[in-house]
Amino acid sequence: MKIISSDEYLDFINRSNVGIFSTDKNAILVNEVTLSADFFRNFFDLIDFLRTHTTRHPLFSRKISEINTGIFDQCLEQYLFDTIDLRKDSFKTCWEKRRLNYRALGFVGRSNSAQESLLKFAHQGDPVAISYFREKAINKNLEEPFIARNGWLYVKTNFDIYLTFREKLKIHFRKILGFPRGKNIKKIVNSIHKSGWDPDLANFPLIGILGYSASSQNYQVISGKHRVASLKYLHKKSLISDDTVINYPVLIYPFHDWRNHSVELGGNCNCGSSFS
Repeated sequence: MKIISSDEYLDFINRSNVGIFSTDKNAILVNEVTLSADFFRNFFDLIDFLRTHTTRHPLFSRKISEINTGIFDQCLEQYLFDTIDLRKDSFKTCWEKRRLNYRALGFVGRSNSAQESLLKFAHQGDPVAISYFREKAINKNLEEPFIARNGWLYVKTNFDIYLTFREKLKIHFRKILGFPRGKNIKKIVNSIHKSGWDPDLANFPLIGILGYSASSQNYQVISGKHRVASLKYLHKKSLISDDTVINYPVLIYPFHDWRNHSVELGGNCNCGSSFS
């Protein structure tokens, strides 16, 4: 993480071709409606900058009580309730069974063929795309890749993805130990519960980023989803104060969701309704 001056920080944001910083909204305002390939390149360049740069004095702040998350992030919060409070097997949760079964490979645009686009990813060495075609040669009934209305290419990964021996060994031991795919989020919950929310520690290894959809009127975690879900879980259980502040950068955009602004992937679920 690099600390730079506020002027340098704001100058980069305002020259990003993505949005401008609003003091009134305490956020970066994104006005783009047509989600083009150029927009997404600039968008993720800005995200990379925000994840690795900050200022000495925070420019953004949101109270945890103000952050109402969307269904994707609620699903991860529900995962914590299911595994910690209900002691449910992690691999039987909605988060593991549904939300992690789809991969967004990248933005390809609506005018392209899903199969041709996936083939390009395979030629570029993408492990998901390579694994898909290997599995397709064996299983002709494998679900076809598709391009959502936002122009992103998705694949349902209900097959084994080609991994190195080291990666497979890591996944094997994580299953034995009962860890979820990705980070052991329960450790984050325990750390926050024991020591409180540390704004400095919360910026490592990378700074979290919040998105806010003016369309769906909820927050979506762009970076740092495990930290935010842990905080939301503890807040819903009244284990941390309503006034706990998150200093993550906030982007306000007109589209539904930065992941998939017109579709919900992974089937319907009631995450967020049973745990509130």
